[in-house]
Amino acid sequence: MTSRPYRAALIGVVAAVALAAAGCAGGDPTPTPTAAPAPTPTATPVPAATAPPAPTPTPTPPPAGPATLTPEEAERLFLQITQPEDESIVSTGAVAVQGSTTVDAVVSVNGAVVEVDAQGAFEAIVALEEGPNLIEVVASDLTGAQESVDIVVVYLP
Repeated sequence: MTSRPYRAALIGVVAAVALAAAGCAGGDPTPTPTAAPAPTPTATPVPAATAPPAPTPTPTPPPAGPATLTPEEAERLFLQITQPEDESIVSTGAVAVQGSTTVDAVVSVNGAVVEVDAQGAFEAIVALEEGPNLIEVVASDLTGAQESVDIVVVYLP
């Protein structure tokens, strides 16, 4: 024999199963809709509108290319000796000193005035003594500006 509380529980379960089976087997032919849960609206976060960062101003560089010279700068006095090279050693008793300067310059080589052509080029022949020879080339213009270059040529016969 079974105990009374257990028996009562067992009868209750059997009855529930029987009723459920009867409901599935043909109880009420109209289905009862179940209530669907209503969706709960949620707020979607929207990013706050922000202004784009302002660009940092940078200075505009000057245009590249050759510089435009003023007439004064274009005619600035200069002196360049193209030959002979400083500290040259030669085996002849004379050397040609060649160079360039501004067109309106007056050039002297070891104190003797030399002609400057329309392109600013000049040349002078300098007699050499045996051993080292100092050659001084000076260019000056009408404003009094002056440029000079000293070179040494060694004559070894």
